[in-house]
Amino acid sequence: MVRRSVANNLNDIAKDHPDRVVETLAAWRNARHPGTQWIIGHAARTLLKQGHAGALTLLDYPPAGRFQQADFVIVLQ
Repeated sequence: MVRRSVANNLNDIAKDHPDRVVETLAAWRNARHPGTQWIIGHAARTLLKQGHAGALTLLDYPPAGRFQQADFVIVLQ
């Protein structure tokens, strides 16, 4: 429960200070304890959804790219 609380608080703080939270999580990344790794992933969840470059890099995701909408046609038969 403590880990979830820490992760949720960091997630909330990231809404106002995203770079500060990414710096903190990056410092914790070297800890090999599975609980700490879970906190990092859970705390960064909103930043990941927003495509924050630092959070994506921290968790080894490719940087957010640009997407284009393709022409889309629905044919009803």
